[in-house]
Amino acid sequence: MRKTKIVREIFMGSFGEVSSKRVMMFLSFGIMIVMGIMSTLYSMKVEQFIFDGFLYIVVGGLFSVASEKFTTNYKKINGEN
Repeated sequence: MRKTKIVREIFMGSFGEVSSKRVMMFLSFGIMIVMGIMSTLYSMKVEQFIFDGFLYIVVGGLFSVASEKFTTNYKKINGEN
């Protein structure tokens, strides 16, 4: 029960809805992991520009999600000062 609550909170945005930024970031990170495993274990060549594209999506998503914490809207909704 507690694990599902934690997973649900990971994907929730500042207004309590599912955040598309967080979902895309998680999916892109998963794809990066799969590409790394495929490249290492199965000697499949992954083009550098494809890997870099997913890397930029993940880093951009992390930046935007982290910046939500410092906005005034987020602080007002969650009752923080």
